[in-house]
Amino acid sequence: MTILALYLMATIDSAFCGYRSAAGRNALIDKHRYYRHAMLEGALAGQLAVAFVGLIAVAILAFSSDPSLTGSELAAASRKMIAIYLPYAGVVLGALGLRTAPSVDLRSTLSAIVFGPLTLIRPAIAIAGAAWASISVPRPEVFLLATVTAILMVSMERLLGLRYSRGNKITASSPAAAEEHCRP
Repeated sequence: MTILALYLMATIDSAFCGYRSAAGRNALIDKHRYYRHAMLEGALAGQLAVAFVGLIAVAILAFSSDPSLTGSELAAASRKMIAIYLPYAGVVLGALGLRTAPSVDLRSTLSAIVFGPLTLIRPAIAIAGAAWASISVPRPEVFLLATVTAILMVSMERLLGLRYSRGNKITASSPAAAEEHCRP
């Protein structure tokens, strides 16, 4: 159950990274399709990151002298990560739920008071979860997996942003050409 929770949080986090990396880089008025595409790209990039971490975990278990013990220690480290990541994810998802309210004032307030600061501290949360797992279960295997996970989490938004920073500038002379150029 812990691995599933980490997987779901990684997928959702990566989708949000896709959204944030695409934000402000498109001149279209109606950006719903554009942002859905960016979130899908982010979620797919998250699947690659999860698969990479999963392959490392499988290799660790395959080369372990006691796979049962190593597996239980990796599971314990995962629970430590959940203790850090789940409250953060809960606040983000709760604020997103509140964003469905029709009040523009509420949505603006949430952006300024919740989403801005939480986006700012996201790298620290990623590192804190990895550090807590590594400190709680002091094994080189845990340190390796936690470090790789934190690096991927911290770099995800930047890596996705590279896709949007190159070649997505509008140089077309007509609105129709600009819309075609900005389509994902």
